[in-house]
Amino acid sequence: MEVAYRTVSLPLAEAFVISRSVTTEAEVIEVELRLDGISGLGEAAPQDRYGESVASASAFLDEAGDLLGDDPFALET
Repeated sequence: MEVAYRTVSLPLAEAFVISRSVTTEAEVIEVELRLDGISGLGEAAPQDRYGESVASASAFLDEAGDLLGDDPFALET
């Protein structure tokens, strides 16, 4: 199984405002899994509050390929 990903900046529909900051976009990771011509797409939205970042999510995905195995339907393994 192949794993591909990219970082994407998504503009928010409205600014997210709290007393100490304003956020107008969110950085997320788009993930694609490919096997035998079939693709599955997903998204990861790292949360600063939990110590996650685009860099840490990218590092995990770089190492996660071996965890996936060869059959995406073999959920128990």
